[in-house]
Formats: sequence, C-alpha cells, structure tokens
Amino acid sequence: GSADFPAMIAPTMGAVNSGPKVGPIVFDEIMYHPPIGGHEYIVLRNTSSQTVSLYDSANPSNTWKVSGIDFEFPVDVQLGGYDSMLLVRDTLTPAQFRSVYSVPASVRILSYNGALDNDADTLKLRKPGAPEAATGYVPYIVVEQVKYNDSAPWPPAADGLGKALVRISASAYANDVANWQAGNASYVPALSNLIVHS
Repeated sequence: GSADFPAMIAPTMGAVNSGPKVGPIVFDEIMYHPPIGGHEYIVLRNTSSQTVSLYDSANPSNTWKVSGIDFEFPVDVQLGGYDSMLLVRDTLTPAQFRSVYSVPASVRILSYNGALDNDADTLKLRKPGAPEAATGYVPYIVVEQVKYNDSAPWPPAADGLGKALVRISASAYANDVANWQAGNASYVPALSNLIVHS
C-alpha cells in the first residue's frame, strides 16, 4: 500500500506512464533468513547480453552499492551478459561458500559484512551518477529495490524454512510482492556438508 517512485522506462509528459525501468542488473534471489546451518546470500543477474560495469567508467573509483547490507563493489567489477553473481555474508569466505555450496567457478562471489534482517528489510541496488563539479559530491541512483517482509502476502516458506525469495520475472518490477515466490534455493548444501557457525 505504500507509494513508490522508481525511474521510468521513458519520459511521458502528459501521457500514461511508461512503466518502471527494470535492469539490466536485477536482484534474482534472496536468502534473507537461511535455515539452521545455512548461509545468507543475494544473487544478482545481468538480464542483457552486454557486459555491465559496476562502476562509473568516467570515475572508476565510484562503484555501485547495495544498501541494506552496506556493501560497496570493489573497483573494476563487471558482470557479463546473462551472467549471475553472488553476494554472500561473511560467515563464510567466498572460497568456503563455493566449496560448501558447489558453486561453479564461472560464478563470481563477493563477500559483505552487513546482514539482512530476518523479519523485514529494504535492499537497494544503486549506481553512481556524475560527481557535482563544485563539490565533488557523488549522487547515487537507485537501479532497483525490493522491500521484503516475513508476513503475508510475502511467502512464509522463505522465512527460515529452507526456501529463498525467488524472482518470478526478471523483466517485471522488483518492488512488488507479486513478482516473488518461495522457491528452491539455488545454493543449499547437502546436509553432510553443512558448516554451522556460532
């Protein structure tokens, strides 16, 4: 029931809105409340055929960010066409996560030290705009966001019961509960491989 003001596909002054701009980098899967012995992660996906630089090419030290986990991408990170990338909480190193979850070598894994809330949180993928000439201030533009919750109409099976929030359509707006379902998590280890961290 809350209002959202996303970037639109195109300006449509005096006409019907064109609909929200989506992608090309999207949140594809969110394990916000892993089961006991599991681990928190976020999957980003490039929905286009083109490589996307997760930094301002004119100012490479200004990189994309994910708020909600207070994560800044390292310099020079790119995501290839139709590729996915994992952001994992630092309860495991990327190498440990890859081993435990049998993640293919082709999938890049980056670590964050924030944490998603098990009840409700807002994730925002933001890219840097051009720095202001007078001050050097760098504005950040929301590429997409999703505000999830552990209560209806959000799916309860994603709340610590082994399922992840899985996006239904990569081309549909992210911040709409109708575009998410509880699905089989892509990265769930065999029980024999579980590493429990206190």
